[in-house]
Amino acid sequence: MIKISDDFPIVDLATWQEVASKSLKLESYEALENKLNKQTCEGLILKSYYSREVEDITLATYPKIRSLVKFIDSKNELDDSIDKIYSFTDLKQNYITSHPNNESQILDYYSLFESCEYDVDKFSKKLQTLTFDKCIIRTDLVHNAGGSMIQELAFTLGVLENISRELSDITVYVELAIDSLYFCNISKLRALRYLVESLNSQLNYPLVKILAVPSKREQTLYDPWVNMLRQTTSVSAAFLGGADEIAVENFDRLLSDLTNKSSEDVAARQARNIYHILNEESFLARVIDPARGSYAIEALTQELIHFSFELYKSYGNESLLGQIKKFSHQVEQIALERKKRVSLLEHVIAGVNNFANTEDKVDEILSLKESPLFPLRRSAEEFELLRQKLESKDLKIKLFVCGAEAKLSARIMFCANYFEVLGHRVETLFVSHKDTIQEGDINLYCALDDDYESWLNELKPSLQSKHYIAGTKYKREGYLNIYQGQNRLEILSQATEGIIS
Repeated sequence: MIKISDDFPIVDLATWQEVASKSLKLESYEALENKLNKQTCEGLILKSYYSREVEDITLATYPKIRSLVKFIDSKNELDDSIDKIYSFTDLKQNYITSHPNNESQILDYYSLFESCEYDVDKFSKKLQTLTFDKCIIRTDLVHNAGGSMIQELAFTLGVLENISRELSDITVYVELAIDSLYFCNISKLRALRYLVESLNSQLNYPLVKILAVPSKREQTLYDPWVNMLRQTTSVSAAFLGGADEIAVENFDRLLSDLTNKSSEDVAARQARNIYHILNEESFLARVIDPARGSYAIEALTQELIHFSFELYKSYGNESLLGQIKKFSHQVEQIALERKKRVSLLEHVIAGVNNFANTEDKVDEILSLKESPLFPLRRSAEEFELLRQKLESKDLKIKLFVCGAEAKLSARIMFCANYFEVLGHRVETLFVSHKDTIQEGDINLYCALDDDYESWLNELKPSLQSKHYIAGTKYKREGYLNIYQGQNRLEILSQATEGIIS
């Protein structure tokens, strides 16, 4: 009999910390924690390791089956004969809409609240005049406006509090946006279900069905195929987190909405395949609550439960809905922090703020009708708008390399990735100290730190062009330095001043 423990002995935490600190050349456990742990925008600490610090959560209403949901695109409706598709019509058009299968009435809670100018009393009176047996809570609005997971959950609790007072005997759907932060999203779904079950047993809050929908705020216009990868991750999280119903969107849906172009047929096919492969081939729905007992997910779930409930309670007797404008301002602050991290490259959006495909082009971007309090705030938007403005420009970006390529390869790649975000290819030219340089509009200079002085002494940069030195150690008048940790959006905007008319 093979004993795995013979080859992989159990290691205690202190020994692991000692070995990990030594391998990373760190002097203390605190330094190890600072090195490996990461703080999210909402204040959660994502740790490098977890131990059994919390009890497992038991979810009584975790679903045994899943359903595929597809929102119908009015420009390109899907043939129902292809798949069994449970379709809501476009709830964004009207706060009361008919379900195409059984003609029952669905209340879009937030749209009605918005139509009542966010007045709780006016909203309650309006609610009494309507007839419906289903209600949908669009928590995805908070997510797509840039809100944190904690804010999404707190918003849901605030709406459920109002429903428990005003309504009874209805089916409540929570439309919860899921992005590609895998473990966090599994935890978010589990936290929501736990909170709802607890409030149901203690305060008679209604139970809900969770409708997981793709995040719009992380979708990109450039390199849209990467959206398909993001959705695969998010749909997988929806399965494991326990969504009752899962929507999968076309990878080019945002591009279609913002440029008024029809979605590609292959995009609809791939969207269906994501769901069916994860369900029918990967069997992600076969096990009830597979994340239960996972130290990391259980710890994250407990943190989300705690912080979201504390935020919900912080609004006091007036309730979260009664202070919705204050809440929307808090959401905006998180969104600004998230965009700052994208600009600093603390969060990489492949194809947008790094590793750009310069062959991609986007037509004129249109504006969408949005909620005044919770507009769509995409993390990639500012980079994409800058790039889109430069598409029609004849922009020449040149990278001059002086020295051995083998020693400078990392710095060369850094420079190219930095400026190709603008959508124009960086031309790399290898030169010697005495070569005459034919400048472009933007000029990048790459050499070993000790070689810059003798090389750049021979050059006289044109005042009509922009000039950048790779690295931080060597500085020279007339040149700006580029390096890791800068606000790239700010640097790139300054580099293109005068080019964008």
